[in-house]
Amino acid sequence: MGLYLSCFSLFSNRRGLRAGGSPGVRPVLLALLLAQLALPVRLAAAEPGLDLSDIAWSRLSFVATEAASEVSAEFRLSPVPPGELGALLPANAAEQSAIAPDAEVMRLTGVVNIARVDKTFETDVWFLPRGAAALKRRRLKTGKEPSLQTFWYLAEGVRRERADPGGRGETKLPPDQWTRVREHFYPYGPPRKGCTTLTDPLVLVLIARTAMGPEGRPQDGLCAFNKKTLHQAAWQPAAIRDLEVDFKVVTGESATRTKGRVAARQVVLKATAAYGAGRKPDPFEVFEMSGDIEIWLEGSSGLPLQISGQVSGIGTVSFVLTEATMRR
Repeated sequence: MGLYLSCFSLFSNRRGLRAGGSPGVRPVLLALLLAQLALPVRLAAAEPGLDLSDIAWSRLSFVATEAASEVSAEFRLSPVPPGELGALLPANAAEQSAIAPDAEVMRLTGVVNIARVDKTFETDVWFLPRGAAALKRRRLKTGKEPSLQTFWYLAEGVRRERADPGGRGETKLPPDQWTRVREHFYPYGPPRKGCTTLTDPLVLVLIARTAMGPEGRPQDGLCAFNKKTLHQAAWQPAAIRDLEVDFKVVTGESATRTKGRVAARQVVLKATAAYGAGRKPDPFEVFEMSGDIEIWLEGSSGLPLQISGQVSGIGTVSFVLTEATMRR
């Protein structure tokens, strides 16, 4: 796809050192990372034939069936204009890195709102639809303990920058004015060579449809990075049954409602920590859900109808589709 990266000056803070900010990474670590990233390398290998460029929807809205939890969620999918591709590179890397001007990049946004505890999680992921390789993730958490995490998917691992308010006086400031900033690098480790597709957990929801039907492709080599750990993942076909639904489909200026029972295929996401987990690996999460993730897909279109998993502090949550806006 013509996306190449040669990173020097990798750990220069994009906002500079500020009062209360991080002094940077240790010199030994910096030298190691520069050595790893000094040569132009392809950012990620792509699984032959994996193509997400024809996703039919641009927005999906969900509500949780556990009404007392007051949980809602949505996905938004849009193409990235060529003029914004430079922003996908780490600070100070743009001068020495190039994204092909004809590269096709998509942006997937997932928002989960938990009204009961006044928390919102908004995750943006930039990825290549042809091959599903992840480029960048931005995760903003609002509420009692707000934070902003930015991840860059590089050749040998993931660079993460985390920003938090430097004190109570900063909690109401926009994230780019928070002064507590820390940077880390998490290597993929030896299992990286076994990953034919290396993507972000949120993109896995788009990949779920490849497990549908008897023609579903084997997903050996599908990997995703979450928090500090590289995981091996796969969507596995499960049950087929009629599912009770009630949602609206918006196409241009017209809207139709689908209500009743429709044929649906259940697929289950299985993820196993492959590297960097330590003694107690972080839970693998998709859409703020952990454990085995179950998704019901409409039998003919592959439209996600229901997504279920464990949400911290709530328990089992099933997000059911309420509205789908289709791409023109």
